[in-house]
Amino acid sequence: MFGLEAVAIELIFKLTVALFALVGVRFALMWFDRILGVAPFREWINDAEDMAKAVYYGLRFVAVCILVGLALS
Repeated sequence: MFGLEAVAIELIFKLTVALFALVGVRFALMWFDRILGVAPFREWINDAEDMAKAVYYGLRFVAVCILVGLALS
């Protein structure tokens, strides 16, 4: 039974690391936008065309999958 507990603890630890990585990336991107003087992202996405939104959401999903995969490996 010890092996199962170790695997569960390792999984929880890796998921926690992935969560902190996502939060860190989000705050870093917001900080960079503020430093560079870029318009808030929320305004851009509301005014964007459908194809631009589709590309953004698709690539964001891929990026999150890669980030979680790297954190868990």
